[in-house]
Amino acid sequence: MSQLYRGHMASPRDETTTLAASLYRHLHPLRLSGLTAVQATRLVTSETARWATAQGWMVAYEAWGQLTRMTQAGPRRARLDLVCTRPAQQPAVAIEIDKHGKVWSLQKLQAEAQAGRVALWVRWNGRTEVEIPESVGLVDIHEGADYGPSERAPHSRLSADSPADRRHSPSTPGSLLSAPERERLPNLPSPDDTEAARTAAGGFTRAQLAAWGVTWPPPKGWKKDLNDRWHTAGREPET
Repeated sequence: MSQLYRGHMASPRDETTTLAASLYRHLHPLRLSGLTAVQATRLVTSETARWATAQGWMVAYEAWGQLTRMTQAGPRRARLDLVCTRPAQQPAVAIEIDKHGKVWSLQKLQAEAQAGRVALWVRWNGRTEVEIPESVGLVDIHEGADYGPSERAPHSRLSADSPADRRHSPSTPGSLLSAPERERLPNLPSPDDTEAARTAAGGFTRAQLAAWGVTWPPPKGWKKDLNDRWHTAGREPET
């Protein structure tokens, strides 16, 4: 049995909906007006991680999921925005954070729920009618978030010690990519986009790497650096 989502949370009836309600209460005070989409996503992600950390859980970003889908380069395993490990053999909590309702996110979460994880879907903007199974806990904050982007958005409201900032800060003072290359790369590819760009032989062309600002020959660790920077920037949700 499932419920038709029209922008409202279901009443908590099990662990999934109870945790969804708890996360909703934590995120509900957020106000996103004036932020860009990437800033809003980054803020919601950071606060979601903060909520999980407050429960005593360990938070992993861009963690591997259960689901695999076919791309032009072959089968690619899904990544989840957050996976929270809980103590005492409790099932992990898988979380997707989206601006809009993405079918792919819902499919990933359904696979996690079927594997025994708690699945939570955070939505922060817009109304999209999509059928939500009871196995997925919806956290919809769009009504209170008051999202309204502006061209000159204020600086991010993340604190310096936020979990997201700590997780994605560079491990060394210098990056694998130069400052000029960063300036020429306003739209970073997501991890899925990066994998989908592989050639039939499984590698990457020089032209494709250049488009991402990666030097040739590509330095060791370039892909991890690119993925970490994409997440640090608070990526624009996929369509």
